[in-house]
Amino acid sequence: MEKFRDKIMFYKNNRYLIKTPTGYEHFEGIQKKIVNTLYTFHFDDGSHIKSSGKHRFLTDKGFEKTEDISVNQILSNKKILKIEQ
Repeated sequence: MEKFRDKIMFYKNNRYLIKTPTGYEHFEGIQKKIVNTLYTFHFDDGSHIKSSGKHRFLTDKGFEKTEDISVNQILSNKKILKIEQ
């Protein structure tokens, strides 16, 4: 396995064959694509914070993932005015 920033990017195949038009053949492996969306929250006091979509914050509605938070919610006693992806 090759690693990139502690995330597995390529799994080496030692056990399986792949079916091709000319029969079953060996293949190296599969590549795993990791996509992390970065969100930026802009607050009413002029400050901002960046986070991945899976990070949880305590909002006025309880703990929520970043990807589930919307404009006008309260986060750390600040109103969210804009969210960028």
